[in-house]
Amino acid sequence: MTVCWICREDEANSGEHKWPSSVMRRIPDEWSELVHGRTDGTRFHTQGPNSQNLKQPVLCLRCNNQRTQRQDRALDAFLRYVLDHEEEVWTTRRVPLNFLPEHSVFDLYRAFLKLEFSRFHADGVPIAPAVADFVAGGDDWVAANGFVRVQLRAVENFDFLGLTYPWETDAPLFQNPLFITNQIGFGWFSIHYVYAPEVLPELPWPIWDLDVTPLRSCVLTEGLQPVPLL
Repeated sequence: MTVCWICREDEANSGEHKWPSSVMRRIPDEWSELVHGRTDGTRFHTQGPNSQNLKQPVLCLRCNNQRTQRQDRALDAFLRYVLDHEEEVWTTRRVPLNFLPEHSVFDLYRAFLKLEFSRFHADGVPIAPAVADFVAGGDDWVAANGFVRVQLRAVENFDFLGLTYPWETDAPLFQNPLFITNQIGFGWFSIHYVYAPEVLPELPWPIWDLDVTPLRSCVLTEGLQPVPLL
């Protein structure tokens, strides 16, 4: 039996979307191939947004619904904000995280982590309890931040795509110390993660922004590998 990665108790019998359904509904009819990957470097080319391999059975019903509804709503509202203010966000390379009083910035980070760690759990990557507890609604965001670096990015060579093209990188895994990087994209706008389950690598590891965050510029190679731009 596969166990839900958030509560670590109940059976994982609920499918978590790799991208929110609100994003999937914006995919143009003429475009029908999603490119997404795994931590072992495997890449999938999925025909159509309703494919079953875009749902991951990694959560129990309770965690995928009652426990994380607030997080899902916060992410939907955030992506709507970026879409509605796309030109401003692209030009200024800054985006507010506390833009609506009914949505907590911590629920937004919980949603960011739910997206990423559902992928990791599907690939068999061990998840730190501090991360799972925070996603479930716990208050210790500093502990979660100690395992996960989160950066928002603007992908320079995707600027013509708007926010209608979901994608992700291959999530390469590095050793000595162990850490995993991955980038989840919504057209030109993306979320970049570094997860270090044991020892922090020698990388900048800032505290999560809680007010306004800059977007770091990057480009993607043909192999869907992000290259940061200074």
